[in-house]
Amino acid sequence: MTPFITGSALCFYLFALLFIFPAFRSKAYTLLQMPNPSTHSYLRALDSFRGLAALWVAAFHIWQWPAPAFDEVLRYAKFIKYGNKAVPIFVLLSGFFIYRSLKKAINLEDLRRYTIRRILRIFPLYFFTVIFAFIFVRFLIAEPFLQRFIAEIFMLRSLGYHSFITPAVWSLYVEMVFYLILPIFVIVTRKHPLFWIILWLAIFVFADFGAPKDFLLWKYFLFGMLTCEMYSIYGSKINEFFSLLIFIFGLALLIIDFRYDWFNAYIAPSGSVPGFTAGLGIAMSLIIFSTITSKYLSRVFSLWPLHFLGVISYSVFMWHSFIIVAAFPITFDGKSAPLLLHTIPKIPALLLPLVILPALLFWSTVSFLLIERPFLGRRP
Repeated sequence: MTPFITGSALCFYLFALLFIFPAFRSKAYTLLQMPNPSTHSYLRALDSFRGLAALWVAAFHIWQWPAPAFDEVLRYAKFIKYGNKAVPIFVLLSGFFIYRSLKKAINLEDLRRYTIRRILRIFPLYFFTVIFAFIFVRFLIAEPFLQRFIAEIFMLRSLGYHSFITPAVWSLYVEMVFYLILPIFVIVTRKHPLFWIILWLAIFVFADFGAPKDFLLWKYFLFGMLTCEMYSIYGSKINEFFSLLIFIFGLALLIIDFRYDWFNAYIAPSGSVPGFTAGLGIAMSLIIFSTITSKYLSRVFSLWPLHFLGVISYSVFMWHSFIIVAAFPITFDGKSAPLLLHTIPKIPALLLPLVILPALLFWSTVSFLLIERPFLGRRP
């Protein structure tokens, strides 16, 4: 393990240790909050799901990219190898939050605020990581520098550009297209949103066989939007007991989906490919709906350590590729994939949760405070 990663992990543990001091703890609670949330009631519990999904993606890539170095990890945490399912969860949550923030937009001023909020949320950190990649990461580039730089800075991958540098951010380009299309969808379907959401969800679920993974993500945006509509209609009518039953059922479906694509087997034989299953969307929709309708579950998932993960989740997602490059002889091939420079011998499994992930959390916290938070505070 490199001294940089070890030192970063030690900084994280020092940061955690400082929480024994009330003054530091109070200041940290104030700074590590999401400034200027939307005017809707803030569903704090769902931040935890974003944080856990981002951490799951990071752990999955730390295991996958330097393989077989961390093969022993699966003896203790088999769920890590299913980390490709964390990206759809992240997308489903985006569908929920973004649709919720936009569905009541009634004029151009509302759309202007929506656009500014999206720009200030996504682009500052994205720009910084792109510049960082060009300066510090040794990757192979087929195109001239200026052409590649313009393509990266302006997210031309969202419009079909053939490659991109940082491998893990492929889903971000899909989200950008969703952000552009959603206002049109909301305006056109305003009178009967639930009908149109269900219709398009069915189209994406039953038409995604053999499709590229960019296309496979779209059904999860619709699952998130459907969950938002169901919460708006039925959220206040669900009692605590029924919410807990829904949560348990959703969790059971999620666990089953790790091993067996039941939806594809029994409902849509020609449907979704392994990993990006409709069953995952159903399970997470039930889990999210039950969490925000249950006072008990909301309190559990609003605990500060989980909320903290949600606050820094975007930084975790954007920086984990660079932490892996700093820890191992890995670079980016310039064509949207990691490149292992030479085989890595197996290393102790505990280094992943005790050293590499703490190092990632430390720099993600720094990133949130220095890059994200100043721009988020400017959102209308």
